[in-house]
Amino acid sequence: VNTAALGTAWTSIAYGGGQFIALPDANSIAGISTDGVTWEALSLPTSAAWSGIAYGNGYWATIATGGATSSAALYSINNGEGWRESVMPSASTWSNIAYGNGKFVALATGTANSAYSTNYGKTWNAGSGKLQAAEKVHPFVNWATDVDMKTGVPNKLASASTHQDYKA
Repeated sequence: VNTAALGTAWTSIAYGGGQFIALPDANSIAGISTDGVTWEALSLPTSAAWSGIAYGNGYWATIATGGATSSAALYSINNGEGWRESVMPSASTWSNIAYGNGKFVALATGTANSAYSTNYGKTWNAGSGKLQAAEKVHPFVNWATDVDMKTGVPNKLASASTHQDYKA
């Protein structure tokens, strides 16, 4: 993103619906581009320490780090236009967001907190189950295909194991 043109620091970027959207570090002016070269300002309805953005099924959703004092989120039902405010289920350091299987899912750094939205970011619910880092479950796992939500244990991926004695 051409920071000289928009005058901000960037924290996250995603592509979807034929455009890139880059989130600002701590204000309400994002960047939008159809080619990743030429950028325009995109006004968000509020300022926050934006940390993640994702696109899914024609919708965009963003999250802010917030920490112990806030839980800001935004969603767009019009492919990056008409942003609306939403609230995460708890004040946490929300850091990652993704879309898949009909829902947005967000994770918080430094905690076991997760959240999900089945209505494109309009409302968020606390995730259930304890997520654990793969290295805490098995010392030779670098990547997991998914997480067993009942136990919180990652399902190990053999091709990404760093140890020759890999056992599922």
